[in-house]
Amino acid sequence: MTSIDLLTPQPVLGENARNLRRSKRISVSEMARKTGYSRQAIYNFENGVAQSMTLLQEYLRLNEGV
Repeated sequence: MTSIDLLTPQPVLGENARNLRRSKRISVSEMARKTGYSRQAIYNFENGVAQSMTLLQEYLRLNEGV
């Protein structure tokens, strides 16, 4: 299982978040719908372009299965 560490550099953090989302078989569109973020925001976060603690919390909830 992919884990997310808050001390991980942003590009690696985004990659881990993407791997987690994919391991749960959730599309970018579905992740956007579940979190209230746009698909572009999800894409930017996963590609290390943007940082969002709120979005990171959503990925952490996904990891916990909430």
